[in-house]
Amino acid sequence: MSRAAWLLLALAACRTLPAAERGVTLGEDGYLTGEPAAFGTPEVFNREDYVYDAQLSRDARRLAVSRLGEKNFYLSLFTLATGSRDADVAVNGYELDVEALAWAPDGTWVAVVSRDGALRLYDAHGAPKTGWLADEKLTAVAVHPDGHALAIGSEHGLVTLLELDAAGLRFAHELRLHTDEVRALEFADDGRLFSASWDKTVHVTRVATRPVRSDSARVHVERTATGALVRGGVQGRAWAPLAIDGRVPAALVLRSRLAQSAGIDVAKLKDSVAVPTALGNSLGRVAHGVTVSFKALTLDGLDAVVCDACVPADAEGVLGEGFSARVELVFDDATHEVVMQSKGGATAERELTQLDDVARFEFPACVNDLSIDRAGDRLGLALSEAKAQRNMEVYQREKRHEVEPEREWDAAAIVDAATGKVLEKFHGHRGVVSTVAISPDGATLVSGGWDHRLVLHDRAEPDVLELGGLIRKVRFSRDGRLLSVAAWTPQNALGDHQSKPAALVVPLGYRTAAPH
Repeated sequence: MSRAAWLLLALAACRTLPAAERGVTLGEDGYLTGEPAAFGTPEVFNREDYVYDAQLSRDARRLAVSRLGEKNFYLSLFTLATGSRDADVAVNGYELDVEALAWAPDGTWVAVVSRDGALRLYDAHGAPKTGWLADEKLTAVAVHPDGHALAIGSEHGLVTLLELDAAGLRFAHELRLHTDEVRALEFADDGRLFSASWDKTVHVTRVATRPVRSDSARVHVERTATGALVRGGVQGRAWAPLAIDGRVPAALVLRSRLAQSAGIDVAKLKDSVAVPTALGNSLGRVAHGVTVSFKALTLDGLDAVVCDACVPADAEGVLGEGFSARVELVFDDATHEVVMQSKGGATAERELTQLDDVARFEFPACVNDLSIDRAGDRLGLALSEAKAQRNMEVYQREKRHEVEPEREWDAAAIVDAATGKVLEKFHGHRGVVSTVAISPDGATLVSGGWDHRLVLHDRAEPDVLELGGLIRKVRFSRDGRLLSVAAWTPQNALGDHQSKPAALVVPLGYRTAAPH
């Protein structure tokens, strides 16, 4: 019998046996309640690659995996019942880590974030759906329980909230909650957002929709040999680098490919205007009533000239004199940003989803990962005294086969989600504890570390699964029956190139839980 068939039978048995016969109780919502006691036999979906994240869909029927191939990072999508790989999509180049994944609540799409600064959405078959390009490298993503908003976290502590509708993604709000890399984002079912960082804090915010007026935006600016570049959106559909050049008389100049991506039919444009270039005037066609946006700041009614020869090589468009007439620009060289202030005052109010600060919890160690129980009452934290950051010192220590000592705050912890109080702390790893999953009922933790161990912190006797590679991510399925696991297990250079399990799903054995 294949492992996929075994897993299917195991799940079927778990669903059909009476609760008393399998030592597990069912809650009123139909989910398991009880304490996982042991790891079952894993079903392996990848043993060839470095796997960065592995996430089960809400119904635990699909598995999404981000993996590093020979030249690219890929998104792989699997069906658990058959073990089949349904899609394998190249996301970006090998030097730009695909850090995190998140499924839509209904399982129809999956969100992917990468250190190239892009958030990409793919449908359940691996086809591109929509995307967003941020100002900073992205390290974490979470989807709101209603599926209409996403949160993304950056390497510099910025948390950005985006709204999603039929037209695509649009900026809603941002807060620089942390002073270091955001390592995890998780939404509770009530809309609270929890963010964890290497700055040794967890922040709690709450999502609320209210009327917002915005007449300004703070945007990352890149200094180049030809001037300054900012990233802006055209018609709310296409995002691209735009050069700031007040010498250009037009308000907005676009390359033809950017215009087309924004939905402008260049062939149907009737008006034209001459635009000066280094080689003399160039004739460009004019689109009237174009919208350009920078985060929450939106300018309507601009004339955009479509002219490929008028745009610098490192940009897709130019913000010219007409733009400067409507927007004051103040450069902040300390933060590499430009503050854009509308000269016409505040724009009309719009209903936007916002983040309101609720609480900030401090810990004695770096927070490498965070997960939340189904009720939103308890957090699981992966902690380490040093950042879970791979560097030459780490590689050299591993090459010498040095075993790390046990440290007080290289630990997994259960934390009260309302107060930040550490309720229980668990050891069992040597060195960095890189990831943690809390069971849906909040009673049990599973942690993974750089010591290649997956540990189920059972109060009677912890169960350990040795994987042969450092563990990147572990998560419970929402019903508590399964664990998804992602690991870095370097490829065997000889023979079949197979390695230790890198992406796997582990069924769990349960026993009846005591109340907590």
